[in-house]
Amino acid sequence: MASAQELGKLFDDSATLKLAAPLQWQAVSKGAVLNPNEFTDTARAKAFVDLVPGAVLPTAAGRDVWLRFALPSTPIPQTWYLRIPRMQLEQATLYFQNEDGDWMTLTAGENIAISRWPVPTRQPSFELTTRVYQSQTLYLKLEHRTPISERPELITPNEYINAASLVGGIVGLMLGLFGLLTAMGLVSMRVNRNPHFAWFAVMVFSLLVTQLVLIGFAGQRLWSHSVYLNKVMPVVAPLWTLAASTWFVIKVSYAQEAFVRIYKVSLVLIALLLAGSLAFAVMQNNMPRNALSALAALAMLWNLGV
Repeated sequence: MASAQELGKLFDDSATLKLAAPLQWQAVSKGAVLNPNEFTDTARAKAFVDLVPGAVLPTAAGRDVWLRFALPSTPIPQTWYLRIPRMQLEQATLYFQNEDGDWMTLTAGENIAISRWPVPTRQPSFELTTRVYQSQTLYLKLEHRTPISERPELITPNEYINAASLVGGIVGLMLGLFGLLTAMGLVSMRVNRNPHFAWFAVMVFSLLVTQLVLIGFAGQRLWSHSVYLNKVMPVVAPLWTLAASTWFVIKVSYAQEAFVRIYKVSLVLIALLLAGSLAFAVMQNNMPRNALSALAALAMLWNLGV
């Protein structure tokens, strides 16, 4: 288990780097601190506390969390990747000093197109390099609408490449499997002249899109230049999939003829799912996510019951 003297690790046996100064944090009102120079006064400097394992960072709409840590000096420069292991994060800003002592910034997160991230990957990441015989203090500002429980991780380049290769293999299997099922559904519809196979194909394809969105692959590869799609699709895509699966269930069960009440309730549920997805696409964070989550849970339970 990591201590305040270490960042998180990808695996329990992963290589680690003992920090020159412990990982610490403090919460401030949004916009109250513009750059790390404001932490030099005594009051703010003493407000930092160690980030113990299992701690939850209290980010909120009106509150940011600043992290502070120091990389140790090394005989030769070493490259590491700093990663915040979560798909959805409004913004993470890394502050580091150049050779002249000026603070420079790198930014990643939902508010920035993935193509503009310093490391355009599935999760907000930054490349760090240790300095020869000189430690360096870094600050990381986290902005998100809800608290963050994930601990930032420090990953070696080899682990970074291996993890990316593993995800690529999983995505390849998903594309092959779901693509095959979609094609089989369309071919079966053509051969048997039965629209049920078409709805099966639509459901499977929507499920594929949702999976690609939720693991971050779609944002990284399909719409890396779009901030808007990267924000709304993790919510909209699952609602579309639930609507497609509900439609498929009531069609193959012949609910329209045999279970009229179930059919009507299912139509209302589909309408609510589509309306909710449209409302979120327009309103985004002004739309209550808890209501959409409850609606999605209701749809899943309904499909299982039908």
